[in-house]
Amino acid sequence: MNPPYAVWSIWQSCGWVERIVLLLVGGLIVYSLRSAVLTVVRLRALRAVGVAEGLDVAKTSILNLQKRWVRIRQATAATFCVFGLVLFLVLQIDGDMGLASAANPVLRNFIESCAFAANVFFGFLLVHVIQWIMSSRISASLEALGSKG
Repeated sequence: MNPPYAVWSIWQSCGWVERIVLLLVGGLIVYSLRSAVLTVVRLRALRAVGVAEGLDVAKTSILNLQKRWVRIRQATAATFCVFGLVLFLVLQIDGDMGLASAANPVLRNFIESCAFAANVFFGFLLVHVIQWIMSSRISASLEALGSKG
């Protein structure tokens, strides 16, 4: 069963700018998931560090992980701004079309724009949850290293 407003269902009705935004958000999700896996693997490897010299290396590695997640948060904010710009430009175009035509096509375009927005917001929610979990794990690892040293 295909949900009527899932990404794969609305792709055909999206314009090229909306498709670019969907691809940007999809890329951000994939990059976040990849980074999350790498972060978990690296944090697990760092738990084994127990020697005093290793603590400095572990802290540096964890701080580098924090920097990666700061960059992901910045990319998320930038992508969110692009999405907002595109959404409101598309809604303006839909509204302009309504002046010259009947209300039914405008309503259909508005519903498609809302479906587009719902899919993108779901992607942002997914990336936010991944960032939140990884931030908690990194902080816990830093605290654990602090108690070792």
